Amino acid sequence: MTRAKATASLSSMQTESPLEEVLRAAACQMLKAALEAEVESYISKYSQERDEDNRRLVVRNGLAQQRTIQTTVGTLHVRQPRVNDRRDGHQYDSFILPKFSRRTTSIDAMVASLYLNGVSTNRMSEVLKSMVGDNFGSMSPAVVSGIIERWQELYRDWSKRHIEKQYVYVWVDGIYTNVRTTNDRP
Repeated sequence: MTRAKATASLSSMQTESPLEEVLRAAACQMLKAALEAEVESYISKYSQERDEDNRRLVVRNGLAQQRTIQTTVGTLHVRQPRVNDRRDGHQYDSFILPKFSRRTTSIDAMVASLYLNGVSTNRMSEVLKSMVGDNFGSMSPAVVSGIIERWQELYRDWSKRHIEKQYVYVWVDGIYTNVRTTNDRP
């Protein structure tokens, strides 16, 4: 059986279960609720700040365009709440869902692990779909290469770090053959 036929038969066997649909819907609702709570907290924190016309400087400003986030439960479609922060030098940035974020860090970790285990950059999207599910979007080899380069850079930084603690160790090597060779125990 060729690789293409095996992949086709494997993908035809993989159908999304109702459980996965429920998990993805719940994850989407939870993300939406968390983003709403984060925005409300930010706005209420600065609700007392006003301009010279007594208008609030930090207000909600609708929803951003829909974007897709690749997660371990599949691809989620999210419309993030926007905030108009008119204070000088300030801008609202979500801690939960940063700007330009398109996938979770666990997906990046999966990509790095798969790469270290021999999965090529060209087959990465196919393997991730088999692991995460058919709802997982595609991932180009260029994106995979970028993830691997970032992991390699982190490794280089880690390997060049300065170790501040000094560890003392003693290595003792020897054989003592006269241990309990007699029966004269007290």
